[in-house]
Amino acid sequence: MANCNGWGLGNWGESYWGQGNQFAPVVISQSPPCGSENINKCAPIILKVASVGCSDLDLDCVRITLNGVQIYSGAGLTFGVDQNDGWIGACSANSSVTSESSSIYNDVWVFYIDCGCFECGDTVEYSGTFCTEQGKTLSVSCSFDTAKCPYIREVEEIDRNHIVLRFSTPLLNDIKINPALFNVNSYQLISTNLGIAEGKFVTPKRVFIEKGILPQAVILETDFLTEGASYQVVASSDIIDKFHQNLEERGLGTLVVRSTRVDDMLKKLPRTYVRRSDVNAERKVTPYHIAAVLGIENDRLGGDFGSDA
Repeated sequence: MANCNGWGLGNWGESYWGQGNQFAPVVISQSPPCGSENINKCAPIILKVASVGCSDLDLDCVRITLNGVQIYSGAGLTFGVDQNDGWIGACSANSSVTSESSSIYNDVWVFYIDCGCFECGDTVEYSGTFCTEQGKTLSVSCSFDTAKCPYIREVEEIDRNHIVLRFSTPLLNDIKINPALFNVNSYQLISTNLGIAEGKFVTPKRVFIEKGILPQAVILETDFLTEGASYQVVASSDIIDKFHQNLEERGLGTLVVRSTRVDDMLKKLPRTYVRRSDVNAERKVTPYHIAAVLGIENDRLGGDFGSDA
């Protein structure tokens, strides 16, 4: 029953004591906000509806739909008794209708909608109808976009021992929370028949994570890749992004090995930069090698590099 903050309804509902009955319900809060993007796909929807002045909210008329499917009906229900019996299907387990006090509004009802997780990269739409016992009606419509799906969106070859993997969403750079990101065994190179040469079996040997709290790329150091061969680069679904979503496989990690500009420049390095004292040791490329290459190339472009250039 409306309390009008201490005032009563006028005899005809039109006096200054009772003009609140002329107003429809209002939405005072929506989470996630309408039109928002990158929302966690498992986040609940919280909708707060209030009555203005001396009007009362009427549970019997409440209807809520989610993506075109009705998930709540207040028909025949009484608030404070069985209001949570109106939830339907998957939304019935964790959703609720409660109230909260307010010094501004008469009734405030909180609709907590939890129907499980949505799909990543999806648009979620919901609508609702709410009314007062005095016959005023409010219609609500809202939509938001969930966070993009995490997957390898592209691979790029640095040289025939190093590959960059770029992800569609930022990842968690924490070895305790996201250990699979740091584990070299989380990555595979699978030979395919898309190239012009047969690829030998190769395995990642080291993984280097982009610096930052939310990296979006890693570099894999691998065995020597066969030029002209094709590989499908995949990563473990145990890798999670900042929304704690597991990595998906979209088949976008295809690589055809070629000789890059870095390979060409590395061939020009003096032997002492490429080998250690044990000449049969494995060839290693470090940032110092790349710096040396760039310095030498810069001198070449700047003029005479010497008779042995």
